Amino acid sequence: MAQVTLHRSLTLLVVSLFVACSGSQATRSTPATAVDQAPIQVSTEGVRRARVFTGDGGIEVTVVQMNDDSALIRIRGLATTIEDKVLSCKLVQSGSERRSYSTMIDGRQWYVFQTQQRWGRQSYQLYAPGGPRGGISLSFDDKKSQSLDVPEVLVAHEKQKRSGELDAIARFDRPATEKRHEAELARDLEAMARACQTKPQVQVDWGSIDDQTLLKYSVSGYCDAPLDALRHVCEHASGKRFAAQIRLFRCRFGNKSQIHLDGGALVFDVAVKTVNLDQKVREMLQGMQLEGKTLADWVAIDKTDVCYKDDKHVAILAPTAAKHPGLAYGDGERFFYIGQPRYLSRGWFFDPRQVNQRHNSNMRGYDLRYYSYLEVERQRNKCKLVCGTRTTEMTLAGRDKVQAVLARASYQPAPHQRRPYALARSRRGVYFYVDRGITENTKQDFRVYRGPRGRLRSQPMKDIVSDSEGEIFATKNGKLRLVLRGGNQAAWWIARGKRQRLVWVPVEKNLNLIYNELGIYLGKQLGVPCDDF
Repeated sequence: MAQVTLHRSLTLLVVSLFVACSGSQATRSTPATAVDQAPIQVSTEGVRRARVFTGDGGIEVTVVQMNDDSALIRIRGLATTIEDKVLSCKLVQSGSERRSYSTMIDGRQWYVFQTQQRWGRQSYQLYAPGGPRGGISLSFDDKKSQSLDVPEVLVAHEKQKRSGELDAIARFDRPATEKRHEAELARDLEAMARACQTKPQVQVDWGSIDDQTLLKYSVSGYCDAPLDALRHVCEHASGKRFAAQIRLFRCRFGNKSQIHLDGGALVFDVAVKTVNLDQKVREMLQGMQLEGKTLADWVAIDKTDVCYKDDKHVAILAPTAAKHPGLAYGDGERFFYIGQPRYLSRGWFFDPRQVNQRHNSNMRGYDLRYYSYLEVERQRNKCKLVCGTRTTEMTLAGRDKVQAVLARASYQPAPHQRRPYALARSRRGVYFYVDRGITENTKQDFRVYRGPRGRLRSQPMKDIVSDSEGEIFATKNGKLRLVLRGGNQAAWWIARGKRQRLVWVPVEKNLNLIYNELGIYLGKQLGVPCDDF
């Protein structure tokens, strides 16, 4: 990186000029004295290096670093109280990769300029009163740095120091600070208004905020939380309906963070000690009532899709926040709840009767060859149901029909409530299969089936023994012994005193065999769309 280095041959430069007595360019000036009119002499001997950084919108930041680790920083192109002021800043070291420069503005410490080393790259950030809370990204400007008139910067700093401008900026000015926070809130309100298509008045109860709180905390940052929450919720139609009833937004500081509607006023009481304020405000807002439901319920409805082939073949795709997230399928009134597999995309569901060898065999722990999916295509107002290798087109319902379907929908568990547990066979082709219930209450409900492929029959159970070595399933016709030891799997069938070693058949690699060929589940409804398509 290029930089401006001041050579020893230029260590002393004397610039003589007279400072105008009026100080008319200062935003907050003090009367000039006889001392102010003395010639200004500056030396570049204490300067280590000087650089210029630029940002979007014509922002220019000059940083003159001194040998004592202080710096003079001038900001141009940003309409704030420190525009064109040459501020004296201190270096604050925050770890080996970050350097921050701070100064006093309006009675509190302000970290104006920051450099940081990240992943082998140097970044520069400007934080200024009236600027974005997230800061402004800057880039080093080699050309402007080379042509920088360092003595002019030093003279400007001394001139502003003598006139009292810099002291005035450093002092706490409550009216100016209140106006700055109100201006920041006004910008936040504009963002909310664009999203919500309504623009309430904003009122800060300054009487609830003492000087120490105003100096220590960002009032606009705290008061912005409901506006930001509204902006997000207004991405949905119900959020816009909720926001339309708000004519006034009032923010006041107190001992507890809470939010409520008082007529047409949304009143926000904020406690500065609240942890995760933004998240809690969103939760409080989503819990507020709108037309007999919580706002969260309405947002879930807005994010729900309904796909149908006809009025008797209807699928519901609900978001994570819904009471029944994921997929449900039914006749338009009664729906089998299928749910949403964790880590998989919306609309995927398990149906081992349908096989698609082109799907990923190990996607986040799932063998997608045995999964089908329902996909929403908004641009076409259609839905695509993919069952194995078959594709069926369905219609995407409009919002009125979505609300009508959800209003009368009742949910019940899928009719198939069992899952494979173990599979083995004799060398003569006789299969032994065990399944179990899928719920916490039924997971110990084991059933044993025995017979040739396509003709397995349920074996009446007598007893089940389960320990660290495995299980023994005792039936009226014999005992099935499953051994699970050190990762090794083995099985025996014991009948009439004879012990027959069986071939262990991995369940996860034989789902198509289990559901389509053994005969146990043939013709059974799984409660998924592929039952019918």
